[in-house]
Amino acid sequence: YIARKESLKTNLGKILDPIADKILIITMCIMLIINKDISGLHKLAFYIIILGEIIVTSLRFNLYIKKKSLNVSQLSKYKTFIQMLAIGSILIHDIVINYWSIGEVVQVIAYSLTWFATFISIVTGIQHFKTYLKLK
Repeated sequence: YIARKESLKTNLGKILDPIADKILIITMCIMLIINKDISGLHKLAFYIIILGEIIVTSLRFNLYIKKKSLNVSQLSKYKTFIQMLAIGSILIHDIVINYWSIGEVVQVIAYSLTWFATFISIVTGIQHFKTYLKLK
């Protein structure tokens, strides 16, 4: 907050801010898989998200070592928001499935958001890889 308010930007900050989001996303995906909140084919979506986040983080570190940075695109910011929304909707689904009749509707929304987030993760991953190749 302070960095944005005071327009304080550093290369370290540019790499740490997205990494904090990625750690949160990866941790939540792993926890959902371990707790068996996700089943069947939907696990694949989370594995793709995890793999994509790890690859993009590796690209960022590689460029950081070379004193370059991979800027966060607007689509990447939307991707992170949609990933968090998907994870949140799965957590909400686990709560409402036993109490309200809308549980199945929430499940469809949760899995749709999950696959949409997976698609956007693939798209942004490709964009970041192309940018990485140019900067490398």
